[in-house]
Amino acid sequence: AYNARMRREAYDHEQEMKRRERQHFARYDVNGSNLLERDELRKFLQDVRPNEPTPSDELCDTLITMSGNENGVAMHALADTSLRYFSYLSEKQSLDRFFSALDLDGSGSIEESELRRALRELGPEGYQPTEGDLDFVYAACRIERGEPVPQGAPMLLLKPALVEWAKLTRNAAADAAAQRIV
Repeated sequence: AYNARMRREAYDHEQEMKRRERQHFARYDVNGSNLLERDELRKFLQDVRPNEPTPSDELCDTLITMSGNENGVAMHALADTSLRYFSYLSEKQSLDRFFSALDLDGSGSIEESELRRALRELGPEGYQPTEGDLDFVYAACRIERGEPVPQGAPMLLLKPALVEWAKLTRNAAADAAAQRIV
């Protein structure tokens, strides 16, 4: 009887938390679309972190894209989206330094030639990036191939894309070296 009561209390608590989450979400989903669109997401993020600058359109759009739905953030993705925003805020200075290291010409954006140089430096010694490498990075950043990568929200996507690319490239180089030995 005790275990059954505990399971029931846990179930009731979980249902109450879900109800509150739906209620909270509905307060920001002004148009009732079941998605937080750009302005709704911005209002939510402002309320969650009122001492931070108002999130830009670009940041909101990037967070929406990262949520997996181009039209807005669904309720089930709101917690992850919030964590990405908090991560962005805590890593902003680091991302700005990373951007400055890549933006060699100081233009305020990272051009394809600067990405190509970064890939050469991150790859194995003597590595020459391929068109496929650049396609991978641009796709990961959700930016049209050849377009400059602006400072700000796209760095949330660029930095992990370059880290992942470097791991994949190094693993491929190590596998190729092992095949030559065998």
